[in-house]
Amino acid sequence: LRPDELAAFLTAALQRVPELVAYLALGEFAGLRNREMQGLTWPMIRPVDVHIPNAITKSRAVRFIPINPTLRAWLGAIPHGKSRRMVVPADHQ
Repeated sequence: LRPDELAAFLTAALQRVPELVAYLALGEFAGLRNREMQGLTWPMIRPVDVHIPNAITKSRAVRFIPINPTLRAWLGAIPHGKSRRMVVPADHQ
């Protein structure tokens, strides 16, 4: 998607299905794999990076993914994201 299309897509998701915005933004802006996002909890998302423990990485090696300003903004836009432990709710996996 072009940047303007991605922004429109994420904005629509934020309005209609906000619990999926983190999943979409982490995939697009951090390159996280689906399996990594399914095991991701909010405490793994830290101020400067996303800590992916070896238990959920493809290579079984710990990964630290930097959080760029765009990703930070989208994660901050989620109104109730951190009230749940899992980043991607089980009913959306």
